[in-house]
Amino acid sequence: IMNVAGLLLQEEVPYYAATILEREIENGVVEATAKNLQMLGQAWQLSQEVDRAIPVYQQAAAKSDEGELYFRLAQLYLDKDQCEDSVEAATNALDKGGLKNEAQVLLVKGMCQFELKEYTAAIETFTQGQRIARRENFDTDLRALNNWKRYVENERNRARELGISAR
Repeated sequence: IMNVAGLLLQEEVPYYAATILEREIENGVVEATAKNLQMLGQAWQLSQEVDRAIPVYQQAAAKSDEGELYFRLAQLYLDKDQCEDSVEAATNALDKGGLKNEAQVLLVKGMCQFELKEYTAAIETFTQGQRIARRENFDTDLRALNNWKRYVENERNRARELGISAR
């Protein structure tokens, strides 16, 4: 069943892969491991069924030994403008570790902190990301972190000048 689901994904028919995989996990034919749930979440995501992908990724992330699935979850929440959930998922990803690119996780987290008007926290997050991006030679991420940090600093200053509460 996993092979069939993989072939369906490869042939770009993710909806059928997701429905088959979901049914067989529910029936107990396929074990609900982190890897299998990740494939199901990916199939729902590729099917543009993000609302169905999110709970599957939550299950998979909880079972995984690494933070990558929490990072993917943070990105999905960001795409849906659910910034509080995205910050929480990004924090879980960082706490769990085993990330391919920690600077990208910090970028997503900082973007959501900015959207929540948590300017100081966002600046701190971007600064932490800058250190990691510099150390790991992730030049593209470093440029993005630099740009976001500068933008948030300007927005925080503008808010203060206008007398708007800026955390």
